[in-house]
Amino acid sequence: MSIYLTLDNLNDLISSKSLKILKKNQKENGTNYYFTPNLVLKLYGAKVIFINPKFLVFQFCKIKNSSLYLLLKSINSILLNELKKTHSEMFNKEIYSFFSDVDDKFTIRCYLPNYKNKYFIQCESSDNSVNYFTLPKHQITYDMITIEIRNVWYKNEKGGFNIELKGVYYNFS
Repeated sequence: MSIYLTLDNLNDLISSKSLKILKKNQKENGTNYYFTPNLVLKLYGAKVIFINPKFLVFQFCKIKNSSLYLLLKSINSILLNELKKTHSEMFNKEIYSFFSDVDDKFTIRCYLPNYKNKYFIQCESSDNSVNYFTLPKHQITYDMITIEIRNVWYKNEKGGFNIELKGVYYNFS
């Protein structure tokens, strides 16, 4: 089950105690804290600024996307507060935000779910010409992307969010 996040949806999940954070130890001295139900965001105008076969980095302008920026800051704070409330061992731990904030831009790093270089990312286009995902060209801007906040990891005194790219949409009109 997936929930498309808004602040109202997230607050409803928390107040109804429907948001669960499940702890799972990693094989090599680390821990993952998974969110259930799946937390999904749709983001518009995501510009690719870094490409790697395992992840992409998307950039947004704070001025043009000020409401998105404030939404992400709030979601980040709420999720970290819930994690620290439900798992007391995380109370004093530093966990990196799921987006980076530099000057008038902010970025989100998204992992690309794949197996043997086949990507499991839904791909749609306005003219139905694109039906499978390939690594994009540098500086491409997607009309819309769908991301999922998978979990928070903690290992070797460092922690952060795992964000996965779930879908992309191209508008060729």
